[in-house]
Amino acid sequence: VNGDEKSIANIDPELIKQTLLNVIQNAFDAVKASGKVEINYFREYNNIVISVSDNGSGIPVENQSKIFDLYFTSKTDGNGLGLSISQKIISQHKGSIEFTSSNLGTTFKIILPIQ
Repeated sequence: VNGDEKSIANIDPELIKQTLLNVIQNAFDAVKASGKVEINYFREYNNIVISVSDNGSGIPVENQSKIFDLYFTSKTDGNGLGLSISQKIISQHKGSIEFTSSNLGTTFKIILPIQ
C-alpha cells in the first residue's frame, strides 16, 4: 500500500467493486456540480482502509442511525439497498464500514483486514 510495502487482503473483487460503486455513487449524488469527491487508500495497523470523501451537505443527523438499514433511502429515485448491501459485503470480508458526516461533507471508510 505504501511504496515498496506489500499488503494482501483476501477479497472477492466483484463484491468489493459493487461496494465501492455504491459508496462512490452516493458521494457523487451528495455534491453539487462544483463539488469534490476524493478516494484514498492506506494501511492502518493490520488493515487496508479505503476512504471516500465528499464535500456535500452531509447526512442529516436524524438519518445517520438508519443509513445502513435495508430499504432506507433519502433519495427520490433510491431503493435503499446500496449501503445495506455494502455493509453486508464488507462484513462477509471480516471488515467494517463506517462514516463521519457534518454539514461540510461525509467520509466513508471501508476497513479490510490484511492477511
